[in-house]
Amino acid sequence: MRHISPFSFAGVVAFLAVSDCGDSAGPSQHGLQGRSFLDAVVNAETRQDHGCTQESLEGTYGYALSGPLIGVGRVAAIGLATFDGESALSAKDTLNTAGVITRRTGVGSYTVNANCTGSAKVGGEFGGFSFDFTIVPGSGGSEFSFLVTNSGTAQIGVAEKTGHECTLATLHGTYLNVGNQFDLGDGRRSKAVGFRIVDGAGNYSGEDAQSTDGVITHRAITAVYTVNRDCTGTSTFTFSTGGGTGAQFDSVIVGGGAQAFFLSTRPGTIALGMFKKQSGHQEGAQDG
Repeated sequence: MRHISPFSFAGVVAFLAVSDCGDSAGPSQHGLQGRSFLDAVVNAETRQDHGCTQESLEGTYGYALSGPLIGVGRVAAIGLATFDGESALSAKDTLNTAGVITRRTGVGSYTVNANCTGSAKVGGEFGGFSFDFTIVPGSGGSEFSFLVTNSGTAQIGVAEKTGHECTLATLHGTYLNVGNQFDLGDGRRSKAVGFRIVDGAGNYSGEDAQSTDGVITHRAITAVYTVNRDCTGTSTFTFSTGGGTGAQFDSVIVGGGAQAFFLSTRPGTIALGMFKKQSGHQEGAQDG
C-alpha cells in the first residue's frame, strides 16, 4: 500500500482545477485532456516505483512536532535532524513538555524502505526517541512526515530540508502566520492567523486575528529576530497591542526561507507557530 502524505494536497488542488474547466472544449479535446491526465498519473506512478534508498535522506532537515504525552500533557518541539545518506543521523531541538522547556542533542540511526517509508531512533538526551516516517513522493527527499512511536505518545510532525546556510536575509518578504497556543499557562487555549512582513535585517511586524477560548481579538505586533548559520534562531515580541510583549520563541528556517517553525520558550505556556512565504521565490530547498 502506498502512503499518502499530507503534502499531496497541492496535487489534489491541481486536479480539481483541471476538472473544473467547464464544457467549452469539444469531445476530441476532452479525450486529449483525459489521456493527458492518465499519462501524468502513469508517469507519476512510474517515478514513485523507482523507490527510495538510504541516500533519499541526506542533509539537514528542520522539523516541528506536537501532540500529547499520555499522563503528562501536551508536547511540542522544533529542531534539526541531519542524515548522512547511509544510516546515521544527529539531532538537536527545543522541547516543550507541558510548559517545561528543555534542549536536547543526540545521535542515532535510520532505515529507509524501498516504498519510501522508514524508521529512526535517536539516543543521547533524546533518550531513545523513535519515529516512523514517509518521504513525500516527488519531493526528491526534501520533505517527510513522521509519527512518534514511543509508548504513551500520540505525536506527529513534518520535516523539510533547511537549504543553504542561513542569515538574517534568509527570512525576507511577506509570510502567512498560523499560531497554535495549546496552553497559555492558566488553562486557556488560543489560535491565531495573520501575516508577518520580514525585512531581512532582524525585524518583522504584522497583524493577527486571535481566538482565545472563543473570544475574538485583533492585535498588531512588532518583533526582532536572530538567525544562526544552521538555520536555527530566536525572535522576541517588542510590542503587541493584544498582550504578549516580550514573548520569546526559538525558530527553525526551512526550504531556503520559504517556511519557518516557531516554538514559545516562555515557561508555563505551549505555543507552536509557522511562517509560510507568500511572496518572492523559493530557493535552496534541495541543498543539504
